[in-house]
Amino acid sequence: MKMENGKTLQNTYEYASDGVVPQIDNLQAVPIDVISVWMESFEKDEVYFMSNIEQENGFESYGMLQEQDVDRLLAAPLKREK
Repeated sequence: MKMENGKTLQNTYEYASDGVVPQIDNLQAVPIDVISVWMESFEKDEVYFMSNIEQENGFESYGMLQEQDVDRLLAAPLKREK
């Protein structure tokens, strides 16, 4: 995902295996607050690993991940030097 204007995220690339419904169109203009728990890790240059969807229960990301039928997630920050 690419950060836009410091407030929203745009999904710019996606790989989906056969039989997996692509989600790229559903992940445009996502408010950054939705992944605030992930951002805490990213700000420390760490990866974010969710071993089970229930780990997100109580966070805004929970509903988004449920809609996508996500069970586990590994997310890493990719930064570009300016």
